Amino acid sequence: MAKKTPAKKTIQQQRTYFDQPEIARLLAACPDSTSGIRNRALLAILFGAGLRITEGLAIKKADIDFKKHLIVIHNGKGGRARTVALMPIMFPYIEAWVERTEKIGLNGQGSLFCTHTQGDQLKQSGKAIMANYVRASLKRLATKLGLEKRLHSHAFRHSLANTLMEAGTPLNAIQQQLGHANPATTARYLAGLNPAELVKHIDTLSNRGAEL
Repeated sequence: MAKKTPAKKTIQQQRTYFDQPEIARLLAACPDSTSGIRNRALLAILFGAGLRITEGLAIKKADIDFKKHLIVIHNGKGGRARTVALMPIMFPYIEAWVERTEKIGLNGQGSLFCTHTQGDQLKQSGKAIMANYVRASLKRLATKLGLEKRLHSHAFRHSLANTLMEAGTPLNAIQQQLGHANPATTARYLAGLNPAELVKHIDTLSNRGAEL
């Protein structure tokens, strides 16, 4: 009986990420309607904190510390809770949505990124928007801007990870921000984003070998 030939492992494709000017362009392309302000704030928080879409959609107003620029994630992957930092330049987008929710009568008790009824003066709670809605919105945004890169919710998480790596952020800090249980996972994650940038940091460590 002939031996089976082992299946070849597929090479992992390089993950999509956007630099900060590209992120700014994406945010600016969101309309100034109530839904547009909400969607812009969601994208800002996905990038600014490097969150998974499920984590972003679960955030409540009370989870955000606007003074310390921190967000509490209560139920991350594996049910793990963590506190993450949020880039200060992203806060104005989130504050704009919070102000709008107050104007249209949302009571702030449910998910921050929720449905709404324009002009309703009742204290509406709103239902958390769905991930499918976000995917469809991003598809429309990509078409509007004529993007060549694939735009999806996880690309914002990739983008923050790459931004932190390029800034020389320690691996353990990136690991904590992303909520990875194992630093090896973070290392593989970064290698899939920007191999050349990772090699540069590894070379830097090698040059400091005498200090290790």
